[in-house]
Amino acid sequence: MPAVHPHRTHRTPHKSNTLVIPPGQGDDFDSRGADCPFPFRHDDRFASDPCVLHDGRRWVMFYFGNCSDGHARESVAFPDDLLHWRKSGEILVDIGPAGHVDDRHAHKPGLISDGAGLHHFYCAVRDGPEGPVRGIARATG
Repeated sequence: MPAVHPHRTHRTPHKSNTLVIPPGQGDDFDSRGADCPFPFRHDDRFASDPCVLHDGRRWVMFYFGNCSDGHARESVAFPDDLLHWRKSGEILVDIGPAGHVDDRHAHKPGLISDGAGLHHFYCAVRDGPEGPVRGIARATG
């Protein structure tokens, strides 16, 4: 696996984004967020909790996006250089129907490979009678 240049994340006071800040550029970084120009995309409010893996050929970032509809869903992006990422535009793990284990949010990806396949785990949140109910779910398919 090639060496990865160390970066740190920075939480902005205006948005809840996770940003990549190259070393030496964090001290005068302007953290004022900008509104997303794509309303009602699965990540139009923010994207966060990246899980960056190398699949043997390329880097892949699984992440969740929070949408202005109040739900979080998972997606994937691919880098040109580990700093500039191209979003797939697809939802990998969507929320489930009402009453399902993830009817509110499907977010915070965690992936592992056992050599035979990829196992995708995520935080499933459903609306319960006394508030949100959280658990760990496994995406298949």
